[in-house]
Amino acid sequence: MKFNVDLYSGLLTNTAFPVVLKLGSNESIWVQFIRDGLQDDANGATVANLIIKRRNDFAGPIVAQCLGMENAVEGGAAILGLFTGMMLTASDALTEDFANNPLSLTYMGQIYWANGAGTPTLSVPFDIIIQNSIFRTGDGTATISFASSPIWMSSITGLTGGGSSNLDGVHTIGLPLNIVASTVIAGALGFYQLQAGAANVVGGDIAPLDYAAGTNSKKWVKIL
Repeated sequence: MKFNVDLYSGLLTNTAFPVVLKLGSNESIWVQFIRDGLQDDANGATVANLIIKRRNDFAGPIVAQCLGMENAVEGGAAILGLFTGMMLTASDALTEDFANNPLSLTYMGQIYWANGAGTPTLSVPFDIIIQNSIFRTGDGTATISFASSPIWMSSITGLTGGGSSNLDGVHTIGLPLNIVASTVIAGALGFYQLQAGAANVVGGDIAPLDYAAGTNSKKWVKIL
C-alpha cells in the first residue's frame, strides 16, 4: 500500500480511500513525499513512520505501526523521499478491541517524518479501517455435506432412456456419493440418492449409463 504525502498541506494524495488493512497481517507500506506534484526528499528526511491509534484517543497507546521503515533503495542507493516498511496489524490493544469479533473497526492514522532526531513533521490524521480475519490458526478443512440439500434437476422428465432429460443419463463421474436429486416426473415429486454399488433394477434402482464397476460403481436409489 502506498501513501503519497503532500508536503504543503500534509494531506494524502493519490491514495485509495478508505484505507483498509487486515487484522493480523503483514503488509508492505510505502510512503512517498510530494512537492508541487513531484517526488521530494522532504527536506532531507531520514526517518518516517505510519502510526495507528484508536479513533479520537489522541493520548492513547499506538495500536500498530510500521516496523523497520527506511529509505527505499534502488541500484544500491537510497531513494530520498521514498520510505518503505512492514505494517504489522497485531498487538495486545488490537486483540482487546477485536475480542468480540466485530467485522471491522475504524482507527486513525498519521504519518510522521524527520531528519535524524530532529522535530518530526506530521501529516493530517486520516481514517484507517482494520478488517477482522475469518481465518484462525488451527482452522481445518471445511466439511461439506452435499446430502444436506437436494439438488433440483428441473430438466429431468423421466428415469431411463438416456439423454439429458432422463435420470440415468446424468453424468455421475465426479459426483460425490449421497447427494440427493429431486425430480418431478409425470407430476410426481421424487427424491433419488446417489449411492455406491450396482443398481438393483428390479427393486427400482436406476443404473447410470456411465456406471463402471470398480471405477464408477454408483446407482440412484429412490428414498422418497
